[in-house]
Amino acid sequence: MQRDGGNKHGMKKYNFPLNLCGLLILGKQGENEVTSITIDLQTFADQYGIGRVEAIHENANGYIYPVDISQEGNNITWIVTDGDTSVSGYGRVEIRWYVDENLAKSKFIDTYVSPSIDAPQDPPEPAQNWVDKVLKAAEEVKDAYANIPKYEGDYTVTPKTTQQEMETEGLAMKDNVTIKPIPYYETSNGYGSTVYIGE
Repeated sequence: MQRDGGNKHGMKKYNFPLNLCGLLILGKQGENEVTSITIDLQTFADQYGIGRVEAIHENANGYIYPVDISQEGNNITWIVTDGDTSVSGYGRVEIRWYVDENLAKSKFIDTYVSPSIDAPQDPPEPAQNWVDKVLKAAEEVKDAYANIPKYEGDYTVTPKTTQQEMETEGLAMKDNVTIKPIPYYETSNGYGSTVYIGE
Protein backbone atom coordinates (compact mmCIF):
# COMPACT_ATOMS: atom_id res chain seq x y z
CA MET A 1 0.00 0.00 0.00
CA GLN A 2 1.16 3.51 -0.78
CA ARG A 3 -0.35 6.52 0.94
CA ASP A 4 -0.02 9.97 -0.57
CA GLY A 5 0.20 13.04 1.56
CA GLY A 6 -3.25 14.16 0.43
CA ASN A 7 -4.20 17.10 -1.75
CA LYS A 8 -4.89 20.69 -0.90
CA HIS A 9 -8.42 19.76 0.17
CA GLY A 10 -7.09 17.25 2.70
CA MET A 11 -8.22 14.11 0.88
CA LYS A 12 -6.46 10.92 1.96
CA LYS A 13 -5.25 9.01 -1.10
CA TYR A 14 -4.36 5.31 -1.04
CA ASN A 15 -2.86 3.23 -3.86
CA PHE A 16 -2.99 -0.58 -3.85
CA PRO A 17 -1.87 -3.32 -6.21
CA LEU A 18 -4.72 -5.83 -6.35
CA ASN A 19 -2.75 -8.69 -4.79
CA LEU A 20 -2.01 -6.60 -1.67
CA CYS A 21 -5.60 -5.51 -1.04
CA GLY A 22 -6.49 -7.05 2.33
CA LEU A 23 -8.77 -4.55 4.07
CA LEU A 24 -9.88 -1.23 2.61
CA ILE A 25 -10.42 1.44 5.26
CA LEU A 26 -13.13 3.65 3.81
CA GLY A 27 -12.95 6.20 6.62
CA LYS A 28 -15.14 7.30 9.50
CA GLN A 29 -18.93 7.03 9.45
CA GLY A 30 -20.50 10.01 7.68
CA GLU A 31 -17.32 11.19 5.94
CA ASN A 32 -17.80 12.46 2.39
CA GLU A 33 -15.06 12.56 -0.26
CA VAL A 34 -12.30 12.42 2.35
CA THR A 35 -10.77 9.14 1.13
CA SER A 36 -9.64 8.22 -2.38
CA ILE A 37 -8.68 4.60 -3.11
CA THR A 38 -6.89 3.58 -6.32
CA ILE A 39 -6.47 -0.11 -7.14
CA ASP A 40 -4.08 -1.39 -9.81
CA LEU A 41 -5.72 -4.25 -11.78
CA GLN A 42 -2.74 -4.98 -14.02
CA THR A 43 -2.80 -8.63 -12.92
CA PHE A 44 -6.30 -9.02 -14.37
CA ALA A 45 -5.23 -7.37 -17.62
CA ASP A 46 -2.16 -9.62 -17.89
CA GLN A 47 -4.21 -12.79 -17.39
CA TYR A 48 -7.43 -12.01 -19.23
CA GLY A 49 -6.74 -9.09 -21.58
CA ILE A 50 -8.02 -5.53 -21.75
CA GLY A 51 -11.33 -5.14 -19.96
CA ARG A 52 -13.71 -2.89 -18.10
CA VAL A 53 -14.44 -2.90 -14.39
CA GLU A 54 -17.50 -2.90 -12.18
CA ALA A 55 -17.41 -2.63 -8.39
CA ILE A 56 -20.26 -3.83 -6.18
CA HIS A 57 -20.21 -2.97 -2.45
CA GLU A 58 -22.03 -4.69 0.39
CA ASN A 59 -22.02 -2.52 3.51
CA ALA A 60 -22.22 -3.65 7.13
CA ASN A 61 -26.02 -3.75 6.97
CA GLY A 62 -25.93 -6.10 3.98
CA TYR A 63 -27.08 -3.39 1.53
CA ILE A 64 -25.64 -4.11 -1.94
CA TYR A 65 -25.14 -1.36 -4.52
CA PRO A 66 -22.86 -0.39 -7.44
CA VAL A 67 -19.88 1.77 -6.51
CA ASP A 68 -19.29 4.98 -8.44
CA ILE A 69 -15.75 4.35 -9.70
CA SER A 70 -13.64 5.82 -12.48
CA GLN A 71 -11.38 3.69 -14.66
CA GLU A 72 -8.18 4.87 -16.30
CA GLY A 73 -6.38 2.09 -18.11
CA ASN A 74 -6.02 -0.77 -15.65
CA ASN A 75 -6.50 1.43 -12.57
CA ILE A 76 -9.78 2.17 -10.84
CA THR A 77 -10.35 5.00 -8.38
CA TRP A 78 -13.05 5.02 -5.73
CA ILE A 79 -13.70 8.40 -4.10
CA VAL A 80 -15.55 7.35 -0.97
CA THR A 81 -18.78 9.30 -0.37
CA ASP A 82 -21.10 9.67 2.63
CA GLY A 83 -23.29 7.05 1.00
CA ASP A 84 -20.43 4.56 1.24
CA THR A 85 -19.72 5.51 4.88
CA SER A 86 -23.32 5.80 6.05
CA VAL A 87 -23.06 2.55 8.06
CA SER A 88 -20.13 1.64 10.32
CA GLY A 89 -18.64 -1.83 10.47
CA TYR A 90 -17.24 -4.41 8.09
CA GLY A 91 -18.41 -4.93 4.52
CA ARG A 92 -16.91 -6.11 1.28
CA VAL A 93 -16.51 -4.95 -2.30
CA GLU A 94 -16.45 -7.22 -5.33
CA ILE A 95 -14.22 -6.12 -8.21
CA ARG A 96 -15.47 -7.55 -11.51
CA TRP A 97 -13.33 -7.65 -14.68
CA TYR A 98 -15.28 -7.91 -17.95
CA VAL A 99 -13.75 -8.79 -21.31
CA ASP A 100 -16.05 -8.40 -24.34
CA GLU A 101 -19.01 -8.04 -21.94
CA ASN A 102 -18.22 -11.44 -20.38
CA LEU A 103 -17.23 -11.73 -16.72
CA ALA A 104 -13.63 -12.96 -16.82
CA LYS A 105 -12.66 -12.66 -13.14
CA SER A 106 -13.84 -11.19 -9.85
CA LYS A 107 -12.27 -10.64 -6.43
CA PHE A 108 -13.73 -9.81 -3.02
CA ILE A 109 -11.98 -7.28 -0.78
CA ASP A 110 -13.06 -6.55 2.80
CA THR A 111 -13.98 -2.97 3.72
CA TYR A 112 -14.33 -1.17 7.04
CA VAL A 113 -16.01 2.04 8.20
CA SER A 114 -15.14 3.21 11.71
CA PRO A 115 -18.02 4.42 13.90
CA SER A 116 -18.70 8.06 14.65
CA ILE A 117 -20.59 9.40 17.68
CA ASP A 118 -22.24 12.15 15.66
CA ALA A 119 -23.17 10.01 12.66
CA PRO A 120 -26.25 11.32 10.81
CA GLN A 121 -29.60 9.83 11.88
CA ASP A 122 -30.86 9.64 8.30
CA PRO A 123 -27.85 8.42 6.29
CA PRO A 124 -27.90 9.02 2.52
CA GLU A 125 -28.78 6.18 0.16
CA PRO A 126 -25.47 4.45 -0.75
CA ALA A 127 -26.37 4.05 -4.42
CA GLN A 128 -27.68 7.60 -4.84
CA ASN A 129 -24.34 9.00 -6.04
CA TRP A 130 -24.18 6.32 -8.72
CA VAL A 131 -27.81 6.97 -9.72
CA ASP A 132 -27.20 10.72 -9.90
CA LYS A 133 -24.21 10.14 -12.19
CA VAL A 134 -26.27 7.93 -14.53
CA LEU A 135 -29.15 10.44 -14.63
CA LYS A 136 -26.73 13.28 -15.37
CA ALA A 137 -25.17 11.31 -18.24
CA ALA A 138 -28.62 10.55 -19.65
CA GLU A 139 -29.59 14.23 -19.46
CA GLU A 140 -26.37 15.21 -21.27
CA VAL A 141 -27.15 12.73 -24.05
CA LYS A 142 -30.69 14.13 -24.32
CA ASP A 143 -29.38 17.69 -24.54
CA ALA A 144 -26.79 16.71 -27.14
CA TYR A 145 -29.48 15.06 -29.30
CA ALA A 146 -31.68 18.15 -29.03
CA ASN A 147 -28.87 20.28 -30.48
CA ILE A 148 -28.28 18.05 -33.52
CA PRO A 149 -29.90 19.34 -36.75
CA LYS A 150 -32.84 17.20 -37.79
CA TYR A 151 -33.33 15.45 -41.13
CA GLU A 152 -36.32 16.94 -42.92
CA GLY A 153 -36.32 14.84 -46.10
CA ASP A 154 -38.39 11.84 -47.20
CA TYR A 155 -38.34 8.65 -45.17
CA THR A 156 -39.64 6.51 -48.04
CA VAL A 157 -37.40 5.46 -50.93
CA THR A 158 -38.38 3.85 -54.24
CA PRO A 159 -35.45 2.03 -55.93
CA LYS A 160 -34.40 3.35 -59.34
CA THR A 161 -31.96 2.29 -62.03
CA THR A 162 -29.85 5.38 -61.22
CA GLN A 163 -28.00 6.19 -58.01
CA GLN A 164 -29.91 7.99 -55.28
CA GLU A 165 -28.58 9.73 -52.20
CA MET A 166 -30.32 10.71 -48.98
CA GLU A 167 -28.56 13.70 -47.43
CA THR A 168 -28.51 12.53 -43.81
CA GLU A 169 -24.87 13.08 -42.81
CA GLY A 170 -24.63 14.82 -39.45
CA LEU A 171 -28.41 14.93 -39.04
CA ALA A 172 -30.65 13.25 -36.46
CA MET A 173 -33.40 11.04 -37.88
CA LYS A 174 -36.74 10.59 -36.13
CA ASP A 175 -37.87 7.39 -37.83
CA ASN A 176 -36.79 4.37 -39.87
CA VAL A 177 -36.33 4.62 -43.62
CA THR A 178 -38.81 2.54 -45.65
CA ILE A 179 -37.46 1.11 -48.92
CA LYS A 180 -40.25 0.11 -51.28
CA PRO A 181 -40.09 -3.01 -53.47
CA ILE A 182 -38.27 -2.65 -56.79
CA PRO A 183 -40.85 -1.59 -59.40
CA TYR A 184 -41.70 -4.48 -61.72
CA TYR A 185 -43.89 -4.33 -64.83
CA GLU A 186 -44.65 -6.93 -67.45
CA THR A 187 -46.45 -6.53 -70.77
CA SER A 188 -47.38 -9.22 -73.24
CA ASN A 189 -48.33 -9.36 -76.87
CA GLY A 190 -48.54 -12.01 -79.52
CA TYR A 191 -44.77 -12.20 -79.81
CA GLY A 192 -43.96 -12.65 -76.10
CA SER A 193 -43.52 -10.68 -72.87
CA THR A 194 -41.50 -7.58 -71.97
CA VAL A 195 -40.36 -7.03 -68.37
CA TYR A 196 -39.52 -3.62 -66.93
CA ILE A 197 -37.54 -3.50 -63.67
CA GLY A 198 -36.76 -0.34 -61.74
CA GLU A 199 -38.38 2.03 -64.20
